[in-house]
Amino acid sequence: MPHAFTADSRASKILISYRRRDAKAIATLIYNPLAKYFDGKYGKGAVFMDVHGIPKGFDFHDYLNEQVANINVLIALIADRWLTAPDERGHRRLDNADDFVRIEIEAALARKIPIIPVYVDGVRPLRPADLPESLKPLARRNGAFLDTGVDFEVHIERLIHDIEPYLDGRYSPTQGLAGVGAKQAHLPSESEAERPLGVRDPLTTSASEALDGVAIERPKKQGFLMELWLDLAFGRKD
Repeated sequence: MPHAFTADSRASKILISYRRRDAKAIATLIYNPLAKYFDGKYGKGAVFMDVHGIPKGFDFHDYLNEQVANINVLIALIADRWLTAPDERGHRRLDNADDFVRIEIEAALARKIPIIPVYVDGVRPLRPADLPESLKPLARRNGAFLDTGVDFEVHIERLIHDIEPYLDGRYSPTQGLAGVGAKQAHLPSESEAERPLGVRDPLTTSASEALDGVAIERPKKQGFLMELWLDLAFGRKD
């Protein structure tokens, strides 16, 4: 079950930020292999999602900011409705300063905490013009691509490889990559993103070995079947 962050969970290092009506199923999908790998190396609770349980009487802006301050890296999971999801009044959620996803990302940007945008199933990278002023720097963050279809395992291995330098000391926001070269963070090119399942990037070998035996439950097809699976599994209504 995904780890829910509390004020006592100081071991947590990676936050998966996502829009619940847009990507709850996908966030759960990637949580399992990430937690399997990073919890094993950095301790239980290294990966968390669902920042919630705000104590009564607390300012939720202050609370969310404090929780984000404790992380090493934020994974911004961007699926097809992340940008355009409406609130109950029909206005774009992202334009509301009280939107939890916006608060999480603003907090990370303000603290210069690394953010990796993860674009799901063909979602195009963000452009500054798409975003409120406070979030425009997010469009300049180099991102990763995630296919929830046949290449899911390959893309997860690459994502693990991209995240790890932020935890193992190879990278810090102020010092850059240590030992730039073969071990620097790797982001797949468009051609690499089409690598057939089973043809693995040699840089992801350790992640691949660590994930052996992980049961990854995912739909076998994309498109209509993916939508049907989301609706049945999570009762999505957006």
